[in-house]
Amino acid sequence: NHKQVRVLDYNGVNVRLGDKGQPAPNPSEVARSFRLQAMMNPDVEKPVIHVSLSWPKEDAPRLSDAEMVSAAREYLQRMGWNNTQYFIARHLEKDNPHLHIVLNKVDNDGNRLNDSFYKLNNKDVCRAITQERNYTMGRPKMVSTAKDISNPREDLRYRIAQATMRAIAQVIATRQLPY
Repeated sequence: NHKQVRVLDYNGVNVRLGDKGQPAPNPSEVARSFRLQAMMNPDVEKPVIHVSLSWPKEDAPRLSDAEMVSAAREYLQRMGWNNTQYFIARHLEKDNPHLHIVLNKVDNDGNRLNDSFYKLNNKDVCRAITQERNYTMGRPKMVSTAKDISNPREDLRYRIAQATMRAIAQVIATRQLPY
């Protein structure tokens, strides 16, 4: 779908190497690898977790593939998700460096990964890694300015977030909100 993607790292999934020795994953083979491991614990209904790690464009000059893989592995370790299959890919089509991690909720021993309090833990882990590695702290979406936005979908998200924030500022009590 015209996205520029580079596979950076993987563990426990079937990935073939291309002509130049670079990983050349076949999505159906990767999915098959995940399904086989997920069968070890059929109680896990949705066995895949997708995480996106993103840095501000100011950090781009020092974010080599190796640095991003190191940060991603540290993220997995701190989240307690290091004993499972994963796949890490870097997207290159945007100004801000970012990667995607896809991992199996069924670990290599057949146990379910602990994803309780995922959002809270994710926030804490990302903040700690950002501070310890001296990355630039990103701005929340609602602080973005219109000039930062170049694509229509992001512009719409920005305008919705701004309208929502204006509306919330006028609410004195939750009972004022419509049902």
